Amino acid sequence: MKRWLIKLRFKSAFHAGSDYAGVGLEDTNFIFHSDTIFSGLANQWVKLPKKGWKISPLPSLDEIVNRLNSNTPPFRLSSAFPFKGEDYYLPTPLGLSSRFVDDLKDIPYLELDEFLDFINQGKIPEYPFSPDEILLTYLTPRVSLDRISQMSNIFFSAGVKFKQGGLYFILEINNEDLDKPLETCLELLAEAGLGGERTVGYGQFEFEQRNITNDYRWEELWKHKENKERLTYYSLSLICPREEETKFALAYEIIPRKGWIYSELGPSLKRRTSRMFREGSLFSKPIRGKVIDVTPSVFKEIHPVYRYGLGLTIPLKTEFLI
Repeated sequence: MKRWLIKLRFKSAFHAGSDYAGVGLEDTNFIFHSDTIFSGLANQWVKLPKKGWKISPLPSLDEIVNRLNSNTPPFRLSSAFPFKGEDYYLPTPLGLSSRFVDDLKDIPYLELDEFLDFINQGKIPEYPFSPDEILLTYLTPRVSLDRISQMSNIFFSAGVKFKQGGLYFILEINNEDLDKPLETCLELLAEAGLGGERTVGYGQFEFEQRNITNDYRWEELWKHKENKERLTYYSLSLICPREEETKFALAYEIIPRKGWIYSELGPSLKRRTSRMFREGSLFSKPIRGKVIDVTPSVFKEIHPVYRYGLGLTIPLKTEFLI
């Protein structure tokens, strides 16, 4: 098993749909959820044969989904969170103790070293991170034309631009045969762009990948994996739980996941809505999660549409969390 740190530096702005989007594009998120990253990679996976992919056999996307839903998924990935230089920010755990209510309720992210200080010693950061330090959110006016009347309509689209740094996510690979095709998908996705508003140049990025399997800072997160004492499991991804796993939730937020289908083979339609545990949620046992089929009925004759909901969880000591 390898863990890769993938750092994304955006060439311009990007648009990540808001968790609670309104009517238009005026709202945006400044992170990409794990299901969005998977959708971007999946869209490139099906293009690999057209791009002259020579290594065989290449599993189909349906085969990959079946393997992801097995007891031994070939890979898992986190959501993409902010970084600045070598400072990497993780979502603050959604704990239940009074410490969270009193001291952490207004701190959405902890830098990696601050996160380790908190989970090991209960230490609260003296100068908490604010996303405004490294990114800028703005609205851009756009014009659309009615296809029939040709009347113009002005609307606003929100974008995020980094003043410094970018976003990173963790890719955990358990099957080395997928190293090269996943890297190629990332290269294609960097060109195509991630998120919305790609037709106006949003979402394109350059990426850097680093093996953190034995990195001393990151390995500290997984050091309790074999520990026999009481543990709590913290999620770095959105999770769509299996039915028997919902009872393990301790502290959590559930968010709706909607969105549009991006496909070269069919019309742009809305996916079926799903609901997932947000990043930072805590569980009493490790949660596997699942990839679900969110194909709308009128799209079923074209191809299936999937929503990624596998859990990438970290075992933590319970002392300062619950």
